[in-house]
Amino acid sequence: MKIAFVQTAHQPLDERVFYHQAPALSARQDEFLIISTRTDTIPNSNCICFNDSTLSKKILISKIAEHLSQFIPDIVICDTPWAVLGAQRYKRDHSSCKIVYDVTEWYPSKKNLNNHSFFNRIFRLFALSLLNIYTGAIANGYIFGEIFKSKLFRLLFPHKSYCFLSYYPDNKFIPEIPVRDISHKCRLLFSGNLTVDKGYDNLMATVIEAAQRHLHIEFELTILCPTPPTVSEVQLSNLKILYKPYLPFPEFCKTIGEYDIFLDLRKNDFENTHCLPIKIFYIMAAGRPSIVTNLKAIKYGIPEYDKFSFLVNPNDIHSNVEIILKYIDNPDFYQSHCQSAIQYSRQHYQWSNIEGNFINFLTKL
Repeated sequence: MKIAFVQTAHQPLDERVFYHQAPALSARQDEFLIISTRTDTIPNSNCICFNDSTLSKKILISKIAEHLSQFIPDIVICDTPWAVLGAQRYKRDHSSCKIVYDVTEWYPSKKNLNNHSFFNRIFRLFALSLLNIYTGAIANGYIFGEIFKSKLFRLLFPHKSYCFLSYYPDNKFIPEIPVRDISHKCRLLFSGNLTVDKGYDNLMATVIEAAQRHLHIEFELTILCPTPPTVSEVQLSNLKILYKPYLPFPEFCKTIGEYDIFLDLRKNDFENTHCLPIKIFYIMAAGRPSIVTNLKAIKYGIPEYDKFSFLVNPNDIHSNVEIILKYIDNPDFYQSHCQSAIQYSRQHYQWSNIEGNFINFLTKL
């Protein structure tokens, strides 16, 4: 088969596509091409990239169709409605092509509606929702990253083919790093935007209080974010905060085991609670516990999550500090959560368990 991935919302080296789905195709001697409109940089010979930030949607659709016509794929896997429209334009001259809508993003999302007036938000919500339904009708099948994002399409188009393909990692990327004693130094990790929506305020309040209550313990908080600030305003002798840019996927996988606890205290609103954070699967695979907002998507996607991590109220700073201190003050409890995390990851939540579903779905399509 010849498979094209069209990504208008993801980078060309997206971990799910480039490091998991594409190698599964290569192992079968299938050809693949990744078209990403997020950057002008072409990182790999199997990638075509251009930046769509200054392009009209009409030109974007035309450029996608043009690149597809040069590759002539049998199947086009699209990550957004705009990618589907580009694939549809290509399909006009290649009717045998199948279009797959890979639904991993909430659409329309908050970022599509922010910075608009109230009435404009209502209009955009209605228009983009109709676009999403229309492109769902165009698609020949769907790949769903999680259950909640599948419901609309399975309700409206019950006879179309689909498969669930979650965000499980290939454990070959993640080395097993021995669990450390955290009674003297505790290394914390956060990855995300420095916004209230992503819980940055709750994160800082929690870590600062933990450091203030345990002055004899050295805390080190590493924050991975798009644009790191140059200076931290926190002045505590036992708290060090390191801001770093997002790491390339291989480097991120190699280093996450160097941290002791992962924190994600994002707002528990309608959109967030129905979205499964992809990073928690990688933290599990590294054998580390997490303290994460109590999201419905996590409870559904990983029902055993509370056996090795904590789902919390992100605004209850005091209780979240108590969890950090419980890990620090109880080495056996911390060790048991680390061991359970990696055990569940290896048994249930790794890429090899679902890779066959991906290949079988495309073959049948």
